[in-house]
Amino acid sequence: MASQRTEKSKYLSKYGEPGEELYVGAAQYLAERIMEKQAAKDNKHLPIRFWNDPAWKKHFLAQLKHANKLLKEFESTTVLKALNHFRMKNIYSLGLRSVIDPICEEIQRANTLSNNSAVIIDEIDTTQKPRPSFGKQTLRNKLKGI
Repeated sequence: MASQRTEKSKYLSKYGEPGEELYVGAAQYLAERIMEKQAAKDNKHLPIRFWNDPAWKKHFLAQLKHANKLLKEFESTTVLKALNHFRMKNIYSLGLRSVIDPICEEIQRANTLSNNSAVIIDEIDTTQKPRPSFGKQTLRNKLKGI
């Protein structure tokens, strides 16, 4: 956590002291987002600096551990996009890797495809006649014979 934005702490936390800008790392930001979902599901409100509150601390630390494991495999932007994915609607833990990993891989694949804009397309010769049909005689050929 930092009061100034740095390379490691580049996400603004919603749960800093009022009037204070608190920047956190990617893992803590991911854990905060999943904790927000959990609190909304339970119809509760997260207090300021909830990670120090005994009621939320254990669950927050578990989510932080899962977030760090995710960030070892995927970029933070990929995991954040995955959290907004429609298949993550009813997921309240970052530990459910059987759902999160395929979504992150799909997003990562889409990012690499969009970055590789130099796609080579072979030209198709349009002057060739279509190949003749085989097997059953088509309706067009039956009408030609009449």
